[in-house]
Amino acid sequence: MLKLKNICKTYRIDKNKQTILDNITLNFKNKGLIFILGASGSGKSTLLNIIGGNLKCDNGDIYFNNLCITKFKDKELDIYRRSIVSTIFQDYNLIEYLTVLDNILIGCHKTISKEEIKLLLKKLNIYAKKNITVNKLSGGEKQRVAIARALINDSKILLADEPTGALDSKNSHAVMALLKQISKNKLVIVVTHNKPLAYKYGDHIITIKDGKCRDSKVNDDDYSVPITLNNKHRNFIPLFKLALKALTNKLLRNLVTALAISIGIISIILITNIYSNFNKELNSLEKRLVNIFPIMVKNGEYKLANNKVHINKIDNDYLDYLKQIKEIAHINYNYDILFPVITDSYQLIPNTYLEINPNNNNYHILYGRTIISNHEVLIKVDQFNSIGNDLMVAFNYKEDNDYEDLIGRKLRVISNNKYFTKQDNYYLVNNDYEKLYENGFIELIIVGIVKEQEVVNDGSSIIYSESLIEELITENSNSNIVKDLLSNNYKVLGFTNDKSILLSYLGYQPLPCSINIYVDNLKNKKIVSDKLAQYKELIYEDTMSSSIEIVRKFILTVSGVLITFSLLAIIVSSLMIAILTSIRVLESKKEIGILKSLGYTKKNIRFLFNLENMLIGLLSFTVSVIIVFILVKPGNNLIDKYIGIDNLLNLNYHYLIVILIVNLLIIKIVSTIPVIRASKLDTVSCIYGK
Repeated sequence: MLKLKNICKTYRIDKNKQTILDNITLNFKNKGLIFILGASGSGKSTLLNIIGGNLKCDNGDIYFNNLCITKFKDKELDIYRRSIVSTIFQDYNLIEYLTVLDNILIGCHKTISKEEIKLLLKKLNIYAKKNITVNKLSGGEKQRVAIARALINDSKILLADEPTGALDSKNSHAVMALLKQISKNKLVIVVTHNKPLAYKYGDHIITIKDGKCRDSKVNDDDYSVPITLNNKHRNFIPLFKLALKALTNKLLRNLVTALAISIGIISIILITNIYSNFNKELNSLEKRLVNIFPIMVKNGEYKLANNKVHINKIDNDYLDYLKQIKEIAHINYNYDILFPVITDSYQLIPNTYLEINPNNNNYHILYGRTIISNHEVLIKVDQFNSIGNDLMVAFNYKEDNDYEDLIGRKLRVISNNKYFTKQDNYYLVNNDYEKLYENGFIELIIVGIVKEQEVVNDGSSIIYSESLIEELITENSNSNIVKDLLSNNYKVLGFTNDKSILLSYLGYQPLPCSINIYVDNLKNKKIVSDKLAQYKELIYEDTMSSSIEIVRKFILTVSGVLITFSLLAIIVSSLMIAILTSIRVLESKKEIGILKSLGYTKKNIRFLFNLENMLIGLLSFTVSVIIVFILVKPGNNLIDKYIGIDNLLNLNYHYLIVILIVNLLIIKIVSTIPVIRASKLDTVSCIYGK
């Protein structure tokens, strides 16, 4: 049984209070057709909205069986509107761009079979119209749709606010006859100003005038079963359909918004993937070059970060320390010693053109073959396939000749005993290169012309075996000039110099002036670098890692700046979402009121608008990905053409997922305020446009 006790409601109009309902007390049976009559503004619709839980009274209580409706909180009122009471409004309050079936199902909060829906639609004679949008129906058909929506949940109370107000006489009687039939099983309360219809179909009539009831006595129903509020199943599928329809209803506007957002997304996708793939290329390059570019240790000054100067001085202790590092693949020792090499054209090759073979397969053979014995050498051309002028002069070689002719040419390494001639107490340099060549210590033969695949030291040179310098040092350490210098302190070369430095230069127990340390892989390189760093007395250089790290930091900095601007573009375009959400809230106030009157919660309203925004976000992301896929192939071709890196725009799907989540998160954040405001709108003011 529905009971109203002392229901009061006032409105403030122009700073004055106006009483709309004044101590209304009513009892209603569990079933029957009850009419509430009254002039416009008498308060009958206000009373109906209070009973329906759409409006709160100022004073008084409403009971349904054992439940006190007026003490319900918002969530309980939502359940009450879903499970106990249904409302049919004067102007139908249907969502015009949805079909008949979707309008009915949006009011369904329980599991219902297709057969039950079919029977209900046939009963109301609208089954044939089920897939037609509501805006194409007549007034009578719309009212039957509204009735079907009210009946779909099989609620215990049916409220109808001027259900025939917009209908002709024929349709009015048809609707009243239908309500009369429904009232046989449940309580139907109808607000109307049509007295003839009320007296013809009503089981009881209540008149409201000046906020008070006239002839309002309703007999008590002795039988009242205690009930509990059950939070019935809430169907979210209609909300998805409503969101999709709302977006397609304003398709052009939403497409423009999606395109605006996609500009920032496209930028971020391209930048993050280029950065990721560029780093992969750098890592691949580092792995490929790890055994080509050495870690270098050399004598000399090193300026530290604190502007202090560190002096490296390689000694035997350090050489012993290197021998203990098992991760080192091999070491090249470079000596600042006298190393005269004369060509078969009787010309001295400058020492700057002499280079130890690193044995790291970094050379591409142009002609001939590689070194297989200690007394074989290679000529390395530069990246333009040319050799230096001094080297060409040394071989008496013409520019227009083919380098292949150099293969088989001979060179001689000259020992100290042949290079120096003693006169009195001094040694003079022998400048007779032809004679020196004929009396050379070691004969070398050119076996190949090569070119660096990865440029380590661009320029031409003579590449010799490391064992060659060791052989020369062994020979020269017992030379006459060295013996005289060891046993005497006079000027063997006619000038004063540090004895130890001069001995080293002449090949006696020389210490390396620099060391090239090679490793096989990045793991070993890390271990070797750590161990070298532990030896505090000497500082090493890793030019490859330093160069790659500089490039990586540069790319990171540029990418960070570009990503920041792209994020700002997304945020600015996402603000459009916030503005459009506010506009959609204003445009959808009636739909919000309808949903709330049907028992949808604030959370559901927020879900609906957030869903629409997420769909726009997904649309913008989809558009962005499609555009990026279109750009990938020509973009890769362009990048490969100018910088020689292919597939730099290959998409990383993990990044795409992260970008999608960030995009949706930004949209969610910027639209939070208008969405919350939408969920807090008053039901009655939304429905009646107040």
